[in-house]
Amino acid sequence: MLPPSYLLGYLLELTLWQVEFYFSDSNLPFDKFLWGMVTKDNKPVPVKLISSFKRMMRFKDHATIVAALRESEFMEVGGDEGDETIKRKNALNLERTTKDVPSTDGVKGVRTVYDKALLTSMYAVCCPPAP
Repeated sequence: MLPPSYLLGYLLELTLWQVEFYFSDSNLPFDKFLWGMVTKDNKPVPVKLISSFKRMMRFKDHATIVAALRESEFMEVGGDEGDETIKRKNALNLERTTKDVPSTDGVKGVRTVYDKALLTSMYAVCCPPAP
């Protein structure tokens, strides 16, 4: 049987992973509800609200959830005891930059869009090739 301290540490880790996922670059822009609360201004969200999310229901104790969130290097806990809020330390940057990509097949107008939030590149043909 595992010692209770090990299980508590594991529970704290799971809690932190789940909340950090909610606020991550890969999830937050696509989560309409949470993004509507956070917005580009990086507004704090009540921990009690986060605790009500379906995947958070398994973590019953509010104090344990707050304790886990205080360990985050990515998130910031604020507010009074019992009414804590959580927000990202650095606001999500949704700016996209574009740059020309040299053509390897003679097709002009190929551009790449680098999405800073998702850390991906997308390629698109901006105009049809000349005949």
